[in-house]
Amino acid sequence: MSKLQLKIKDHNNNFVVLNNIRNLRFTLHNDREEIRDIFSFGWRKVLDCAGSRHITIKINGILDSVLADELLRNSAMLNSNNDYEISFNAKEKIRLRCSVELYERYYDPAAFDSFTVILASAEVVNTFH
Repeated sequence: MSKLQLKIKDHNNNFVVLNNIRNLRFTLHNDREEIRDIFSFGWRKVLDCAGSRHITIKINGILDSVLADELLRNSAMLNSNNDYEISFNAKEKIRLRCSVELYERYYDPAAFDSFTVILASAEVVNTFH
């Protein structure tokens, strides 16, 4: 069974792990750029020059780490970029550098410390690891 995790790199270059992810949504953005002479490139180069591929990720879950809450909150307030990793299972991972576009924390006792975060890639995303 795969286990979805969000990992946030802290100030000591260690990952803080959030395990209780309820759902995750990817939105891919591709801003097209003009390529003048595709015949002078190989096919990989043409794909690499096809546009600036950016990702927006919306994650909902239950917050199980005080440190993760602090990292997400500070990143949102300071508008800083951090390193994140999303693990779908032991072999499938995505590593990217993102800013926090939105961070919502619900303090309702019935919501069990639920949160929503929207991460926007700060760099062009070319490959998934």
